[in-house]
Amino acid sequence: MRVTDLSLRSYRDTALTHSHDHHQIVLALAGALEMEVSGRPGRAEATSMVAVAPGRPHSFRASGTNRFLVIDWQAGPNESDAAQRLMSACDREPFLRLDQRLLPLLRFLEDACTDGSIEDAEREEWGRLLLGRLGAGLDRRSFVVARRLDRALAFMEAGKSRALTMAEIAAAAHTSAGHLHALFQRDLGRTPMQHLAEIRLDHAMKLLGDSDISIAAVAAASGYGDQSALTRALKRRRGITPARYRQGQRRNRRT
Repeated sequence: MRVTDLSLRSYRDTALTHSHDHHQIVLALAGALEMEVSGRPGRAEATSMVAVAPGRPHSFRASGTNRFLVIDWQAGPNESDAAQRLMSACDREPFLRLDQRLLPLLRFLEDACTDGSIEDAEREEWGRLLLGRLGAGLDRRSFVVARRLDRALAFMEAGKSRALTMAEIAAAAHTSAGHLHALFQRDLGRTPMQHLAEIRLDHAMKLLGDSDISIAAVAAASGYGDQSALTRALKRRRGITPARYRQGQRRNRRT
């Protein structure tokens, strides 16, 4: 394989659509990128990556603060097993589970690309290393849409505005509560309810930044019993109150 670009990118809150003649991997460092690849919707976020095959039309947009590590690469003859698995993944399923063991490598590359400690000539070597690690991990996990974990994630995302129990989430994932707990701990490093709390806070912060509805309405739409519950959760987990976060977002829009 030949890596043609390894770079940090941020995207606007305006949907764009294009295609290209190379493979592309999108890995989230901050925020989430909403994408549709050949009519299939999904996201590049902390737990999943996007693999786009050559010639596939895809649209993309991201709101709020966002940053992604993007690898563009061309396939060559006599590719390794890892590269072949990655190419096969691009062709069959664009939205793939990200091996959380690779996060330290992603953070290293983010820092190195930011401070310029990776020379342009070294980017291909680092890109090949990362692609090899990504491809090597594919035989240890199933595709996102086929996994019980992902059924749980989809159910939690759809139900984030109401109270959910472990039993409901496990039933939606077609597994037991104990097995689901183990899946989350293994793949995400947190419990299902901890992950649900993060989904709700992300949704609340998006509403606070993008809409003018009251904070009480934001709380209700994000699964919190009242405004004070949202305030406690946001301050405890993100270190800021809803009112102060909204004020900061409004100042940013004016500048």
